[in-house]
Parts: sequence; C-alpha cells; structure tokens
Amino acid sequence: MNKKTKIIFITSEICVCVVFGMILPAIMSFNFAFDVDYIENGEYTGNYLVTDGGGKIVIVDRKGQLLWKTELAEVFVHDADILPDGNIMIGDLANDRVIVVNISDPDEIIWEWDARNIDDIDWEAFGVAQGWNEEGIAYITDQNPPHKYWTHLNDADWINKTQYGFYNDTILVSLRNFDLIVEVNYSDTKEIVWWYGEPCNHEYLYKQHNPDRLPNNNTIICDSENHKIIEINYTTKQIEWEFELEFPNGQLRWARDCDDMGDGRYLITDSTNARLLIIDRETKQIEKIIHSPLLFQVYDADYTNGKIIAGEYLSGIVLIDPESGWTTGLIGFPTYIVCLIYILAFLTGYYYYRCIDEYRNVKKKGFLQKFRDYRVYHYFIYGTVILTTLVILPSCMGFFWHYGIQVIVDYFIN
Repeated sequence: MNKKTKIIFITSEICVCVVFGMILPAIMSFNFAFDVDYIENGEYTGNYLVTDGGGKIVIVDRKGQLLWKTELAEVFVHDADILPDGNIMIGDLANDRVIVVNISDPDEIIWEWDARNIDDIDWEAFGVAQGWNEEGIAYITDQNPPHKYWTHLNDADWINKTQYGFYNDTILVSLRNFDLIVEVNYSDTKEIVWWYGEPCNHEYLYKQHNPDRLPNNNTIICDSENHKIIEINYTTKQIEWEFELEFPNGQLRWARDCDDMGDGRYLITDSTNARLLIIDRETKQIEKIIHSPLLFQVYDADYTNGKIIAGEYLSGIVLIDPESGWTTGLIGFPTYIVCLIYILAFLTGYYYYRCIDEYRNVKKKGFLQKFRDYRVYHYFIYGTVILTTLVILPSCMGFFWHYGIQVIVDYFIN
C-alpha cells in the first residue's frame, strides 16, 4: 500500500469517527434512548418523552426536534414518566432517588424520595422489621459499596390509587441492586406501603426491571437475572403467573420490560437477545418474535395506538408494526452504530486490499501457491472475520454485550 492510499484511509477513518462519534451526538436532541413514552394527554400530546441515558430527559416531536428538556438527573438515568398533572417523574439512578420536575420549570423539583435520606427511609429499621437476612441488611446500610451505584434505581411507575378511594397515589420503585421493589406513598410522609423481594436473596428477585401494577392489582416484574417474568399477588405476595423460555427459543436474557397489550397478550423486551416477543398470557405461547436491524440492545417497548414504540439506546426510538414485525420508522439517528459499521467496513476493505496487494507481489506461480503465502492468507482471514462480524452485527452485539462488554461496562459504571 503506497503512502497516498494510507493517508486517504486514515483521514477518512478519523473524519467519520469525529463526525459520528463526537459532532452529531453533541448537537442531537438525545443520544441514548432508554425509556420512551408516547404522550397521550396534555400540552405535549402526540410527542415522545425520552429518557436519555447521557443524563437528560427530553420531549421530542415525530421529527426528533427538541420541545422540552431537563438535566436534573445525572448520567445513566433509566426512566421517566409524565404524570396526570403534566409534571415529569424521573428515576434518578445515579443519585438513588425519585424526583418530580415541574413541567413549567425544568429546573424545579417539586417532590423527592431519596433512598439515601434516613428521613425518607430507615433501611436498617425496615430490614429488621421484615426479618431480612444479615447479609442483605449489611448491604442496604452500606451506602458506599464496591461498585459505583448503590441501589441502581432503574424504574419508577406512578400508580393511580385515588381513583379507587385511597387518600394518596403511590409510586412503584425498582431498586435493582437491592433485588427489591417498594411502593412509596406519593405524599409528604413517603412511607413504604408495599414491597416485594429481599436484598441478597435471589429466591425472590435477582436484578429486576420495570415492575408494573396490572388492572387485577397484581404486580408484573421482569426478574432479569433469574431469566423469567413473574406476576405477584398484591395481598399474598405469591407468584400467580410466570413465564420462562424453553428450547428451541433459548432463554430470556436480561428481560427489561413486559407490557400488557390489553388483549390477552404481553409484549416482552428480551434485551440481550436483541428482540421483542409477543406472547399469549393464557397459553404462554409465543405469537411473534420481532427482530430489526435497529434493535441491538432494546431497553423498553410499549404498545400504544396499534404500534410498538421501542427505546433502543444505540439506535433511537424505533417504531414497529406489531402484526408484520416490520420496522416502520426511526426517530433520532444511530450515530454510534453508523460509526461502528463504518469502522468494520473500513477494516474489511483494508485487509482485503492488503491481501490482493500482497498476492500480486508474491513471486510464486499458481493461485494456491500464492494464497498459501503467509502475507496473503493472514490478511484474507482478518478481512473475512471482520466481514462476518459486520454481516451478523446485531447478534454479535447481543452476544458480546452479555458475555464480554457487559462485564467491562458494569465494572466501570456499577
């Protein structure tokens, strides 16, 4: 490869990395779409509430244009919901708290439940009262664990209890690293009125996600590291329904969301398998498996107005037709995926170019004799491996995330 060609290759690579890895992410409305909600009522009806894991909550329109933003939550925020009064509730993971932000003033917090504040919750007294194991109590009272995030508060859902005659509404909070769900009174008292799980006891929950209160008053939970979905009876706290995958469908790998579609079917977000599942609740049969070139690490998916809205933090907001399974739209731009694909394509081209160049320079006669030369076949192997990775990129991303990258990421951020 001559000097001029090398300069072109390297310059092109640097420019693409700068544009797609730095410039575009800096000017876009959002980059890492975790939780995405379609807004059905109020001032921003018809738009989308997006939880950007980069540390902001935004409302965008169908074209991705920014309409509203708050940056009160810190990096790695997972969840936000719009309340009936129009204000925004946020699960602020890095600060171990749930906050409600004034929709009219994105810098004003009007309510807060802080898992670190003993005035909101005395974890030692609560754990002792429930008869939790000593290891669990020791963990929840140590606010400086060896990993970065103490509770890993990954979800907060508002429950409309006043419609049933209760004095206060409540908030269902998922504390992933506590293996615990708590229901907190949405009031000045902020007491815990219901809970499920036990810290360091994985018989109940193990790094769960996205609990929801169903119309029958059961609580449905993605028991992620136990690879199943469960429904818990509110009164008895017994499992009334559960779902696990069996051969040939593998197992649920890091299931993060399970939504009631309202017609006897559930929509399951099977994150690390890079797919969505639609199942019949009664028979537990899979009706549809949805894949998409834009689903790499889908975090959350909702069924709204006849369509699926998925929060995919490497791609953006992915719109999917539930009947055909086809991707019908994308809000945002997959800058990091484009950058990664370009790098892989560049390396593929580079190694094949070197393979051909070395083949021409080998002085041996005959195709096989030339190809057996180390300078030829090792470039061919490198190019073929990278090309294969590029072709099956979604599957590779899921595999390496679960068995490799996830471990590295967890080490630094957890």
